[in-house]
Order: sequence, then C-alpha cells, then structure tokens
Amino acid sequence: MLGLGTSHAGVVENILWLDFHKPLGFLRSYLDQLDAPDKMLSLLGLPEQRQLSRVLAALGPRAIELARDRAGGASTYLVPPEHTAQTRALLSGDRTPVVEQAVAQPAGEAATR
Repeated sequence: MLGLGTSHAGVVENILWLDFHKPLGFLRSYLDQLDAPDKMLSLLGLPEQRQLSRVLAALGPRAIELARDRAGGASTYLVPPEHTAQTRALLSGDRTPVVEQAVAQPAGEAATR
C-alpha cells in the first residue's frame, strides 16, 4: 500500500524549502500523472503494470472525497473520534479509513492494563 499526502505549508516552505501549492489541486494533478498510461511500456509492447493500492492523507471533507474517488481510502492523523465517524461516512462503500487515535492520560494517574 502506498500512502500519499501534501503536508502543510509550514513544513513544505520552512523545512523542505519548496513552494507550497494548493494541496488538493497539486495532489489531484499528481494522481493524474500516476494514473496516466506508461508510454514506454506501450512502445515496447509490454502490458501496463498493476497499480499499488493507495491511501491519501486527508483531513478536510474535500480531501476525503478525493481519497474516496481516487484511492482505496483515507489516512487521518491527530483527529477526535467524531472526525473519524465523519471520515467513514464520506468514504462510504469499500474505501478504508486508516486512523490514528491518540489517548492521553492525566498526570499522576497510574496506568492500568
């Protein structure tokens, strides 16, 4: 499985020193390039390669809809359970939500198993 995402402006510009573009448009364009027929395979008479299953990093509803339409699911990070329910509803069907849920324990409380 291949995970794809566009990160955030601060990371892209201040750490990677790259220009940050509209993330959904950029990701949509990148997916178009990934999905385009491979001209070299065609010239050589070879069959197209099987695509890897992929998920898109997605937090907002438009990004989740893009994941629903162009990938096998959406990956979320640092979101509350309510967001996970909304993600699952937007993905619908056979698309997979890949979710990380963080749990914090108040200071001074003993951990229980």
